[in-house]
Amino acid sequence: MLTACAVTKLVPIQIARVSQTESYKQVFLFLEPPRDEAGPVSPDLPLPSIAQQNARMDEVFSRMMGAQNWQQLKDLYGVNELREELIQQRIYIKGFINFTIYIDPVQQDLFVLEGFGRYFLIREKTGAILLSGDFWVPADPHTLSELDQGHIVVRVDLFVSRMPNQVTHLSESAVKYKIFVDTSMREHAVYSVDYDKNHFVYLAQATEKANEVSTQPVAYMLLDRHGHEAKLLDLRGIGYLKNDYDAIVHEGRRRALSR
Repeated sequence: MLTACAVTKLVPIQIARVSQTESYKQVFLFLEPPRDEAGPVSPDLPLPSIAQQNARMDEVFSRMMGAQNWQQLKDLYGVNELREELIQQRIYIKGFINFTIYIDPVQQDLFVLEGFGRYFLIREKTGAILLSGDFWVPADPHTLSELDQGHIVVRVDLFVSRMPNQVTHLSESAVKYKIFVDTSMREHAVYSVDYDKNHFVYLAQATEKANEVSTQPVAYMLLDRHGHEAKLLDLRGIGYLKNDYDAIVHEGRRRALSR
């Protein structure tokens, strides 16, 4: 009697590599008293004064768009009008991002996120674009345990590129986004961005570790919900990924040098 024996070979080509595009709206937080983004606003804390609001706006926008560009906006539209519209969240950012997530083939407990996008600072009152720019998400490593804790902290480098009909001064700055993760499927090693939560924005500090934030949030971002059901990070195949890529890379380099 002959017995057929099937041999299955698993080929983990770019395992768990996900590329997706998102659009979002981002509004700024200047009216509320200081608080942790996860906690309630205490009624005992006084609202910031006009002077405090102005100082905070100067700090945030001088960092995010450059002091010269921020001063130019204040000269064009008036600080009082800008303050009131920002507090009412009628000046906001619309943007889009394309990002890629992939598992480190040598250290499978790490994944890398990188991407780029464009943003527009919009005045709701007139529909005018006050300023536009580009941003880049550097290819920084993250641990898989960050997904289980329900959020990852992502560094974003901002570049101001244009202020319509005005001389725009080059500005580069860094912010951090706390991106919340949907962990409802984590027992199956499947995750996605949480589209029901606000994702908070912080000014990056030189003394911080890459995966932490140490200041109060200056804004929050809400991702548009279209098509999110298909955007999953599926990590179920990691168990089949053998830790031999390092040897493969070294062998490839050895052969290249011997030619």
